[in-house]
Amino acid sequence: MKEYLSILTAAAAFLALGLSLILLNERRNPPLPPPIPFFHEFGGVPSQNDLDEIVAYRKKVEAIRDKYHGAIVAVLNEEQRKIFASRQQEGEPDGVPPFPHPMGPPPPEFYLLSIIVYRPVLDLLSAELKLDAAQRAKVAAVLEARRTEMLNLIDKEPLPSFMQRGPAGGTLP
Repeated sequence: MKEYLSILTAAAAFLALGLSLILLNERRNPPLPPPIPFFHEFGGVPSQNDLDEIVAYRKKVEAIRDKYHGAIVAVLNEEQRKIFASRQQEGEPDGVPPFPHPMGPPPPEFYLLSIIVYRPVLDLLSAELKLDAAQRAKVAAVLEARRTEMLNLIDKEPLPSFMQRGPAGGTLP
């Protein structure tokens, strides 16, 4: 019994020593907060330091979106254009209602993901606008081309929030 008591005492002392070293180190060197959160390019207000970089990136994304938005509208008939325009006036990207989000408006990454993962957007457009097979194929081609161009932009110029500098000078993530 005494053997177990000495082993338990040594383990507890070792655990306490490790915990105290962790707490001491955290107090001396708190982790640095990131300058901007990930996907901040698509929502929220950027800090003044990052404003120019984020605004320039947003403009590039909006240019891609606007380019393909016109191509989608060209495929639609007059009745479908009215429905699509009413959705645009409500501030919904691509005239598609945002996916339900339990905490209110969708997070900033929703905008980027709705461009890259386009099939749910295509399904919602098809249901909302009652697209026929030919229109659906044309809209799918437009959304796929937009996705490809967006991925090329991200490959060429990664999101500014992903290129922020960490404490060790490396990039995150």
